Amino acid sequence: MASLWGGRFEKDMDELVKKYNASIFFDQRMYNEDIDGSIAHVTMLGRQGIVSEEHCRSERDQTGDRRWQDRI
Repeated sequence: MASLWGGRFEKDMDELVKKYNASIFFDQRMYNEDIDGSIAHVTMLGRQGIVSEEHCRSERDQTGDRRWQDRI
């Protein structure tokens, strides 16, 4: 698989970085589900009284806004 940054650096990428970045193409397809999970988690924290309702609402609003940034 070709890297997104090929040709920009003189040295080869460290093997640890290659392993860390190996799932980026899969991760890009899963970001909506990741955001949904984050919203569900903060909603649960709010309902359990672990975070304030204000904090919960703020996190949901900010997280939901990120989902649409690439479409604006």
